[in-house]
Amino acid sequence: MSSKEMPDTEVQSVPGSRHRGLNYSTVSALAVVLLAVGALGGWYVGRESSGHGEASRCTQARNAINDYVEQYKDTDPQSGTADEQAQARQDTRTALNVQVQNPDCFSPKERAQAQSWLDSMDQTAAREAQQPAPERTGCFWNASEC
Repeated sequence: MSSKEMPDTEVQSVPGSRHRGLNYSTVSALAVVLLAVGALGGWYVGRESSGHGEASRCTQARNAINDYVEQYKDTDPQSGTADEQAQARQDTRTALNVQVQNPDCFSPKERAQAQSWLDSMDQTAAREAQQPAPERTGCFWNASEC
């Protein structure tokens, strides 16, 4: 019989047919492993970028206040230039606002004290704004007096 005249009862073998099942299994297993690794990687990246939730936020808030205290603990509030004093007041307000705006991180007493200091600073600033500017005399302000 020639190759063109095959009887209908013969089954032709397909090259590699016994390995085809193994290849599909391998590819499927590899796909499952890659999906699992991708999901695990996404979970890990999400966990790292989240900063571990509230504990991290509270740690950051307390660290910000501690940094402020370290920076100004040995500083006399009345010393320095006007710009340095203004910067110290601004930093103080920032630290107090951090405390007030993080109720889960600070006790009610701590937040109330911070709010009291902020209110006092606001009242002082309003009082100073209402006072007339000091009269500027002297050689520096008026060259005709020199």
